[in-house]
Amino acid sequence: MRRLFSIASQTVFEILRARLMYVLAVLLVVLAWSSLFLGDIAIEPKAEVAVDLGVSGAALICGIMTILISLEYAGAAVRPVFYPFLAAGVGRGMLLAGRWLGVVLVTTALAALVPVCIMTAIALTCEITPGNAQDLAAAVLLLPLETLVLASITVFFAVYAVRPVALALAIALWLICHMQINAPIYEPDAMDRLVIVFSRLLPDLELYNPRLFFLVTPPVFVGTLAQTAFYSLAALYVAALYYRTKDL
Repeated sequence: MRRLFSIASQTVFEILRARLMYVLAVLLVVLAWSSLFLGDIAIEPKAEVAVDLGVSGAALICGIMTILISLEYAGAAVRPVFYPFLAAGVGRGMLLAGRWLGVVLVTTALAALVPVCIMTAIALTCEITPGNAQDLAAAVLLLPLETLVLASITVFFAVYAVRPVALALAIALWLICHMQINAPIYEPDAMDRLVIVFSRLLPDLELYNPRLFFLVTPPVFVGTLAQTAFYSLAALYVAALYYRTKDL
């Protein structure tokens, strides 16, 4: 465990020293204040528009941020630069898990920070209604859970495919998992049934949509936590199994 946390802490420091963090900070400020600006020129109440745009933008930024950071820092475990770690006796599974843990610590913290900053910006300029506060609080809770699943899936693709392909697959799956595929109203053919079955095997990322949180009952939220744990651990476990035997 000591080696695991040592690798994770080193990964965290690498991410914090990167220029990408400054880019994300700028995007965060732009997102918060642009949502307020658009709220000023909209017909609807300013706070309502700002929260809608802010939460949607936060989900978008957090998703892209998680995929890029996971691919760059956790997926980098397959590169030759990490061979000295393996030569020093660090197991491949330990190396991959440590890099993944460091990425998760950073991305989940940033995912929780984004809606907090938006809430602060809105609170300084206009009055927040209880409904708006609930949406932002839900974003603080749900967006880190989504980043956890995305980080694991991205690491999975990074181990199995080259970087451009892994990036494309991670983004494609992220978008697909936000689409709710329902059974057609007509008699489904074999292809329709195949698509429906395939969609049922994928995680439902709409469960992490803060704007739908008011519909979530306690059993549904427990299911959301179970989905997060299952897909995160399953993707990481399968990736580690292959990485242990991967020809480097």
